[in-house]
Amino acid sequence: MKFSILAAVALSLVAGCDDQKSAKGVENPNTETKREQARFDCKSGSVSVDCEVTGGDQLGSGKWHHAKISLAGSDVSLVMDGESYYKETLDSSFYQGTKYFTFDMKGIKGSKAKILVTNSNSGASISLDVWNSEGKLILTSSQRP
Repeated sequence: MKFSILAAVALSLVAGCDDQKSAKGVENPNTETKREQARFDCKSGSVSVDCEVTGGDQLGSGKWHHAKISLAGSDVSLVMDGESYYKETLDSSFYQGTKYFTFDMKGIKGSKAKILVTNSNSGASISLDVWNSEGKLILTSSQRP
């Protein structure tokens, strides 16, 4: 049952962000030769969604983080700044017409991440929050097709 719900969410995400790109443009004030901007871009396959996220460090270091998310049914993978994450837990719920899927991830270097996928009649969204090994939020970003 859980798998069929997750497969339906993955399919709705595929339909929801087919070849659509969104760019949320907060430019890095320390640009010299290269202009960086916060981005959350998704591309969909036949039953999967792949997203690339670029965002500024939430601790104010001026560093930029790059993450890749792949969703297919109840499977998810995350790589951020070269660190691989694995799924610890998956929770799902339904509230007031919206389906919620929360993937709690753990990095191989002790970092943690949370991927939240929501789906309703008004659309789907994906959000990513990542904490370093000290428990400090270093990246937060979301995308709504």
